[in-house]
Amino acid sequence: MNILVVDDSALALLDFKRKIGQVNRSMHIIYCETVDQAIATLNEQSIDLAFVDLQMPEKNGADLIVYMESRDDLKKIPIIIITATGEDSLLKTSLENKVSQYIHKPVLVEDLVKIIDRHAQ
Repeated sequence: MNILVVDDSALALLDFKRKIGQVNRSMHIIYCETVDQAIATLNEQSIDLAFVDLQMPEKNGADLIVYMESRDDLKKIPIIIITATGEDSLLKTSLENKVSQYIHKPVLVEDLVKIIDRHAQ
């Protein structure tokens, strides 16, 4: 399973790496700190699941989701939003029908296990 993780925060990525390392599954994880890096990765590799932070400078997670939705070969990839924003965020509400799930930072190992198991093929 190829998993894309997009977050501009080095601290959040480090935390995610540490926690996903505790998930005992066969996975290849690609970490990107910008939307442009994520788009390049999506154009070069097959991705089975994407974890995307919403709030990033310049292009944000919503920009990446809109890009993925515009491509037939990418819009079937399940997207999990990782966010620190509140439940009533307008941006989150506008993306509801485009994403599979939201999880809040800090990400819990138990949540990662459930999500990965649900999307493993």
